[in-house]
Order: sequence, then structure tokens, then C-alpha cells
Amino acid sequence: MRLNCVNLKEVVEQSLRAELDGLGQKYGALHKMYTELLVEAQKKLEDANEELRHSDKEHVQKTMALRLALKRAQIRLGSVEKALELKNKENAELHDICGQLIEAPGSSSSSNSNSSSTTIRRNFPLRTTKARKKIQQHMGGTFFLIMTIAHEVCRLARYNLHKTPWPKHHRCDHGREFVALSD
Repeated sequence: MRLNCVNLKEVVEQSLRAELDGLGQKYGALHKMYTELLVEAQKKLEDANEELRHSDKEHVQKTMALRLALKRAQIRLGSVEKALELKNKENAELHDICGQLIEAPGSSSSSNSNSSSTTIRRNFPLRTTKARKKIQQHMGGTFFLIMTIAHEVCRLARYNLHKTPWPKHHRCDHGREFVALSD
């Protein structure tokens, strides 16, 4: 029995050693696989972090470019608004000058000039040639100068608003066709 026990002990020890060796090999393989996966995960994590840093840089650059574009647009808008105000002031001044030129010839007092210019406007519509001739005779040729100035102001105001070239021959608001003085 003792021999049986010793043999049994040796058999159990050998099987335990074999099992221990098998488990050691499995552990070694699993540890190797773990380290490989760990290295791969760290590499992927570094790549992802690099991609995030790169996208953050791009985002910052795009944001800065958009801010610059916005600032430029605001500056451009401010200058366009100032130019529009200036053009409106010039237009008002030219309108006043034209009004003074219409009222000035052939009148001795301001009340007379107002009534005569009203009479001219009422009796001689600007669209007819007969009216143009009568006004030209009455005002001594200044009417066409005034109309040319008014036409140029109208054309320049439209050009400044639309930023498009106007044809050499076109119609104004009052329906007359004019030839542009300058392009």
C-alpha cells in the first residue's frame, strides 16, 4: 500500500506539474498577448490624441480666419455706410443747388420765384418736347444743365448702390433717355 501511495503521489505530482507547466505556458501567452494589446492600444491612443490636437489647431485657425473675415466685413460695411451718407449729403446739396438754379433765372423775389417755378412745373410737364422748349426759352438754357446734373446724380447713386455699370443710353425715373456724360 505504501508503494501504491508513493506511485499515486508521483502520478499526482507529475499531473500537477504538467498542469502547472500548461498553465504557465497559457499565462505566458496571455501575458504576451496582453502586452501586445496594451502597446497597440497606447499607439492608437497617441494617434487619436495627435488627431485631436491637429483638429483643435485647424479649428483655432478657422475660427481666427472667420473672425478676421468678419472684422474685414464690418470695416467694409462701415466704410460703405460712410460713403452712402456722404453720397446722400452730396445728393441733397446737388438737389438744393438744382432747386436754386431752377428758381433763380427770371425772378426778382423769392415769392415770385416759388410761384413761377410751380407754374412752370404745373404747366409744362418735363416729358414733352414742347414743354422742354418753353422751359428752355423761359430759363435761358439752364434747364438742360440742371437735368444733366440731376441725371448724373441719379446714375451715380444707382451705380454706388448696385455696383454695376450702367449702359451709355438708359432711362431715368422720369422716362427720358439720356446719354451718360462719363463712364
